[in-house]
Amino acid sequence: MAATTKRRPASKAKARPRKKPAPRKKASNDTMTWLKDRGPQFLGLFASLLAVLAIAKVGLVGKFIANMVRLIVGGSYQFCYWSYSCHFSWCLPMASGHDVLSGNIMLALAYFI
Repeated sequence: MAATTKRRPASKAKARPRKKPAPRKKASNDTMTWLKDRGPQFLGLFASLLAVLAIAKVGLVGKFIANMVRLIVGGSYQFCYWSYSCHFSWCLPMASGHDVLSGNIMLALAYFI
């Protein structure tokens, strides 16, 4: 029989600490943030269109809105709609948040109104 030799115990290598996986980011809903950012613009556009329809009394919707505001405001309902239309068309570019661009748009609106 062959002589058996005793094996030396293997030196233990220092174990590296296990890395924890990086926390997962929550998936952002880009559609909702897009609508949230542009909601005031759509509201202003919708209100401006309704005001134009009511001033011109175009279609069933325009006549209905004009009569409802005439019932509340009185004979000066067209002036009320012009002021609403100017206000919403003024606020429409300001809701975008682009200060440089909105200044030029404001000048153009002031020129045409």
